[in-house]
Amino acid sequence: WVGVAVSEGSLTQMVMVVRKVLGDEPPAIETSRGRGYRFVAPVIEEHKPAQVPVPAERAVAAGALVGRELALGTVARVVDEARAGAMRVLLVSGEPGIGKSRVLREARRLARERGFRVLAARCRDGSEGAPAFWPFAEVLRALFAEQDPPKVRALLDAVGPTWEALLPLVPELAGYGSGQPLAREDPARARFRLSNVVAQLVERAAVQGPLAIVLDDLHLADEASLALLRFLAEREGAGPV
Repeated sequence: WVGVAVSEGSLTQMVMVVRKVLGDEPPAIETSRGRGYRFVAPVIEEHKPAQVPVPAERAVAAGALVGRELALGTVARVVDEARAGAMRVLLVSGEPGIGKSRVLREARRLARERGFRVLAARCRDGSEGAPAFWPFAEVLRALFAEQDPPKVRALLDAVGPTWEALLPLVPELAGYGSGQPLAREDPARARFRLSNVVAQLVERAAVQGPLAIVLDDLHLADEASLALLRFLAEREGAGPV
């Protein structure tokens, strides 16, 4: 019951509703004094023939995502607003196993249908050895991988020489650099420079066409990645939806 204060009275009322639906003969739910309620109706286990699982993409296309109409309506609205030129940040939250990744898959599909270039990454737990900024390193690799060398060169030149701050994240770009070792600087200043370069790259890429960045398992992201996400959102004045 999202957004609803659930009290003991709420539970009693819901049990009354369920009892009314199930009927009184024989009783399906009994009251266990001092403990709560117990389901006591007989249970019959039916063995049904195994069904061939439907691939996730086909299930999405067939509209098999049930009970997420409100969430998908919000996704569609945010995608449309971004398509019109506004930067938007959409956060999908909930208990483990509730279907957040499933909603994100639908969001990616919807964005692609509406002409977005989608760059997706999954956050990793630092205990697994994932370095700082890992999800954004994956996003940038995907961005550069889909473009030929002249376009990569043009994108980097548009940012200016500060783009070399990306080399620790995306060492594959070394061939485009000056070959000079990066000067050491204060860690906080280096992080700000990196955040600014990533923001410029995202903006330049979005000029080429609508762009969606999808980060799954954000609760596992390192602090540096979360700070960079906030930097991107605040830069364009995009608050969470």
